Amino acid sequence: MGAFAYEAEQTISISDAQIVFIHLIYHSNKLFTDNHVHSYYEFHYITEGTTSYTMNFGGAIPVSAGEWLLIGPDAWYEESIVAKSSGYV
Repeated sequence: MGAFAYEAEQTISISDAQIVFIHLIYHSNKLFTDNHVHSYYEFHYITEGTTSYTMNFGGAIPVSAGEWLLIGPDAWYEESIVAKSSGYV
C-alpha cells in the first residue's frame, strides 16, 4: 500500500479503545491501493480532491473534500485517487 505518505500520526486511548489519527497526503504518481481488509473501524475524511472507494469488490463510492466515509471491520476495500486528494484516517 504505497499510495500515500504519512505526514503526522497521533494515538489516543479512551477506556480500552485505542484511536489512531493519521494525516495522509497522496502522491500524484501513486493513484491506487490494492484491496485490503482490517479488523477494526476506519474513518476517512477527505480534505482535498476526491478519492473513490470500491467496497467488497462491488461498486465505487466517490468521497470528495468535506465528506467522510466510515468503513466497518472485515470490509474489503480499495482506494483510487480521482482528483489530487488528501485527508485524515
